[in-house]
This record gives sequence, structure tokens and C-alpha cells, in this order.
Amino acid sequence: MKSLTATLALSFITLTGFAQISFQTNNQQIIEDAVAGGLLIVRQEYQLEDTVSMKRYTWNNRPEFGSTLSFCVLAENGYVISNSVLKPWMHDPKFDKYKDSAYRPVLTDTWYKSAASRDFRKADCVATDDTVHLSDSSLVYVKDTLFGQGFAIDTMPGTKDGWIVWLTSKDEESIGSDSLMLITYRHKLTVLADRDIYEIPAPTSSRYVIGGVYVEPGYTGIGKIEFRLAGIIVKNGEKWQMCKICRTKKAGNESTLSEDTGTLTPAASETHGMEETKEQGHEKD
Repeated sequence: MKSLTATLALSFITLTGFAQISFQTNNQQIIEDAVAGGLLIVRQEYQLEDTVSMKRYTWNNRPEFGSTLSFCVLAENGYVISNSVLKPWMHDPKFDKYKDSAYRPVLTDTWYKSAASRDFRKADCVATDDTVHLSDSSLVYVKDTLFGQGFAIDTMPGTKDGWIVWLTSKDEESIGSDSLMLITYRHKLTVLADRDIYEIPAPTSSRYVIGGVYVEPGYTGIGKIEFRLAGIIVKNGEKWQMCKICRTKKAGNESTLSEDTGTLTPAASETHGMEETKEQGHEKD
């Protein structure tokens, strides 16, 4: 992990609001502690519903028919997440043979964990009403505090002297089960008023990089500093790109689906009350 330019002794930390800390000095650990709760992995599940009988169905006796994992960042009055979460069936090859049938997909359980926690926790279902694309069309901003309050957003152009904070797991297969870790780099970035996408240097790490954020400190009072969110970093092809937090257009989903094997199974009537266990097919730290 690359060292910050200045590493001084920590005297005290007091949480006074999300990503807002009171301290006299700074180092990587302080930054990571401040932002860890705002970088999430979200798993959105769905079931199929028979439009005639209104019965719900899952897949091979699991609690869900399908699900998707997504990097998520808590932002002011909402969160930024992959648009695949809004309609996970659009990216699920199992759904292909059912999409023109009497079955319709229905969002069910939403689970999330942050870099500050080991286990998934259950939340209310993700909102799909007040949702718009960012300039990177793979990302959407959802105006909903489902996962709590998030970063204040920095929309001002100019030269930023902040930090890139990466969310990582052991490898790609263990995103849902591995304890998440943060990697932090000091980075200067010039943000232009008429430009929303910026290429970001790839991190040097043997761990799997899920995504990241660019945050800049801003003083809010004597001895108090708040890390403001300037952008979300996701991979586009072989490059990492930061997208500014500015809403542009209504969200939509497109996908190419393919055939898969398996069978429908009746959904348990108390699916929404289930706790996550290994027997239910979910990983658990």
C-alpha cells in the first residue's frame, strides 16, 4: 500500500457524522476508518411470480430464483450502484426461457455489507422509482437512504488533493464471502466543469479490486474534517475510470440473455423472514 505524503501521530477520533472525523493529524488508517462504512457490496435477490396463480418460485430450492452482486457507494441522500441491481433478471441467463411466459420477476430480499463489517445484513428492497443514470451509464444514483446517510458530494471543479480508496476482496469469487479490505492512495486530480469521466491509475495489489471512490478532505470546524465524494471509480474494459456524481437521465436496462439449466421450485412462504445461512446456499464469513 502506497504511503501518504504525511504520516503523523493520531491523537483522537470522534465520529460526528458520516465520513466526518475530529482529529489533529492524518494517516491512511484514519481515512479508511472514516470512509469504510460508505463502501458496500449489495446482493439483490429476485423470485418469479406466476401471474395466474400469484405463487412465487425460486431456483433449485434456494431462497431466490437469481441474484446479483454490486459495488455500492453511499452518497448524499442516496446511493450509487450498478444499474443491474434494479433488474437483476436482465443479466441472469436463467431468466431467458421465462421472460415471455406467464412468470414475471419480482425483487425480493436485499442484503448488504460494508468494508467495516464482516456479515451481510438485510435491508428493505431497493427502490426503483427515483433513479437516474450517471454519465457512466453502468451506474445509477438512487435517491433513497435505504443503507443510511452517505458522503457529502463535491461538485466543484478545480485541482483536488485527495485520496483514492479502493474496495477489495481476496479474489473475484470471494466477493460475497471474504472480509473486505481498503487500499488507499494519495492522488491529485484536476476536475473540469464540462467533463464527467476521468481515467484513474490502476492500483498495485494482488487482491481483487471491486471498485473505488475519490474523496477530498474539507474542514468543517476547528479540528474537524469531512471527506467529500468527488466520484465513483469502476472498471471499463481494462481501464479504471472515475465518474463524477452528477445525474443525467432516467435509468434503463438492456441485456443479452442466454439459456441455462435448472428447475423452478416453489418459494417458501416466509422467504422474507429467512436469516442467511450456509444451508440456504449463501456464503457467510
